Amino acid sequence: MRAICHIANVENLKMIKRLALALVILVLAAPSRGMATMQIFGSRSLIAFASVSVDSGSDIAVKAFGGAGAKGVAAVRNSPGHYTVTFTGHWRPKITADSLIVFSSAKGGHFSASGAIADFASKGQIVIEVSTWQSNVPAETDNDFQVAVLEGLACFPAKPLC
Repeated sequence: MRAICHIANVENLKMIKRLALALVILVLAAPSRGMATMQIFGSRSLIAFASVSVDSGSDIAVKAFGGAGAKGVAAVRNSPGHYTVTFTGHWRPKITADSLIVFSSAKGGHFSASGAIADFASKGQIVIEVSTWQSNVPAETDNDFQVAVLEGLACFPAKPLC
């Protein structure tokens, strides 16, 4: 399986690109006085993405993945609505979970929602925790989902062009 970019569904890639563009716009529009900001630089900022299919029960499959530096991905269902996505590849040596921005989206009914965080990052591995739920139900539920991982250059305190 080649890891450069396995796209089973063009719509998934379009959604991930829209999420990345929205993030860039938010970062560039953020106030810069006295606050920490994150600078995003070019197309290599999208360092990993995956589209994951979840059947009811424990069946889970990665439908597509890619990104700058991503060579492989594995997804595990920990419990209903709770997943761990592990990317392998090659990223800069000083990458940390704090330098990553993670977006996720759930693909289910009209009330599907998701959230994701970067749990761990090193030059060879990135671990993302994803939760999915129905916003009209107060419990995690299984849903297909996408996750996009971007890396930014953190500036503390905020400075123009870091």
